[in-house]
Amino acid sequence: MRTMTHESRRWRGFSLIELLIVIAIIALLVGLLLPALRKARMAAWMSISLGNMRSIGQASGAYQNENKGRLPIVPTGVPVPTIINGWVPFTSWGKFPGTFWTQSGGIFDIAPDSRPLNPFLYPDRLPTRQEALSDATLRKKFQMPMLRDPSDKIGHQQNWNAYAPTFGQSLENPDRSTCYDDTGTSYLWQAKWFFQTNRYVGNNWTKAFRLGTERLRMSDSFSPSRMVWANDENTDITINQVSDNAKIKNGYGDINRGIVLFLDGHAKYLKLIPGGEGHPNNVNAPWLVPAFNNAEYTVVFPDLRR
Repeated sequence: MRTMTHESRRWRGFSLIELLIVIAIIALLVGLLLPALRKARMAAWMSISLGNMRSIGQASGAYQNENKGRLPIVPTGVPVPTIINGWVPFTSWGKFPGTFWTQSGGIFDIAPDSRPLNPFLYPDRLPTRQEALSDATLRKKFQMPMLRDPSDKIGHQQNWNAYAPTFGQSLENPDRSTCYDDTGTSYLWQAKWFFQTNRYVGNNWTKAFRLGTERLRMSDSFSPSRMVWANDENTDITINQVSDNAKIKNGYGDINRGIVLFLDGHAKYLKLIPGGEGHPNNVNAPWLVPAFNNAEYTVVFPDLRR
């Protein structure tokens, strides 16, 4: 009878079948673990983002105390122009925007020292636009991590067109920049109300902007626990969709969801209703449009003319 020596037993390797079994077990474990790891990562990102939004809310409360209840919403930076003929929803807080916004005479190139909430978020001295023009590296060096959403992977502000059929899916920043790096912040002030107030004042942007910001100041006249006044970019995209059937996937992999900040200071990851533009009450009574005003949130005002 042939017997295996101690030496041959010691050097005996795995058979092909044994190797395949081990590989199959590893693949199975990876398949089971990856969804759990991704879910944990998404939960961590969301926790960070909600915390960031609450910080904006707390800082805004301090700002309101020093500014007669007004929120830090301005059209194109500080000082606010007498005649308003342009605005973007990233004027209130954040770092330097990307070089895309240095065009158009620099009206939207809003430096950290010209964003009204920044001193309440970042008490140290804030850099100016002139300093950025003198030092090309400053635009990238100065960062405000508390204003970056971890799920912010690519922005859409450069090609903003809510009426495009594929808005939110194909209109990504051509330079592939995130919303944070493009505009200076991942979080924007909510501007859906502007289209409502603009109708009321006969398409006068100056009056519409002032009417809306004054209405937000008088927050005790409606439900501050439902009025969204700041949000992540995905919310901005979703609530401005024309189609009721729009399906916008966010950085967490969810459809039609976003992080919002309410007037009473609480933040929430919310299920959003897209569309509403085709609703019969869209023009004359937007507060009756579920996509604009519902039991969970509102992005417009009650009738201002009563």
